Amino acid sequence: KSKYKSISRYKRDVTLTRHRSTTGNYTYQQIQARKRIRKQAKVLNQMISKLNKYPTVRSLSKDILVESLKKSGMITKNGRVRTNLPTRLTTTDYRNIEKSYQRFISSESSTPKGLRNIISRQRRDLLASTGNQDFVDSLSDRDIMNFNRMYSDSAFDKLSRTVGSDLVKVLAEDAGQYKMSQEDFTKTILDYADNENDTELIQAANKIYDKYIKYLQ
Repeated sequence: KSKYKSISRYKRDVTLTRHRSTTGNYTYQQIQARKRIRKQAKVLNQMISKLNKYPTVRSLSKDILVESLKKSGMITKNGRVRTNLPTRLTTTDYRNIEKSYQRFISSESSTPKGLRNIISRQRRDLLASTGNQDFVDSLSDRDIMNFNRMYSDSAFDKLSRTVGSDLVKVLAEDAGQYKMSQEDFTKTILDYADNENDTELIQAANKIYDKYIKYLQ
């Protein structure tokens, strides 16, 4: 009888040891989070593979996803989402990872169809603003998507708070269409702001020109 008890206890101890080794002493909530994240990572990698078939067009949501996941070591060297999760993740890490996943999946630019819709819409907006079909037709899809990224840039926010987002948009489109120099674009912004000595404003205008406007010319 005592022999059977020993065997029973041995089996139970082995089972507990295996459970601890496979779960890494995680809480129940962390175990469930890791399962969800692994499953979602596979979906994300499929979506990223589809986006990579359009190398001439960058997806803003993909870039945001990659940058946010780098902090927790969830991105591989070739830009894919890790399915083998790092062992040392906090509850906050799990929460942030899942939020990043959901932001990407719900973003329009997370799919090729969404990218095409954004490009088409941006072309229509540019044509309506400039009235110049030749100018709009001269822009590649890459140029269009790059210009679209301007609206989420902190420098655009800085200029918008000073002179208004609609004016910044129009001035940026005009600078691209009429091949305005960086100096002239920045001076125009400063004239509307009525502040020629605002260093932060000058830096923001120069940044917008270098990152977005010059690629429209």
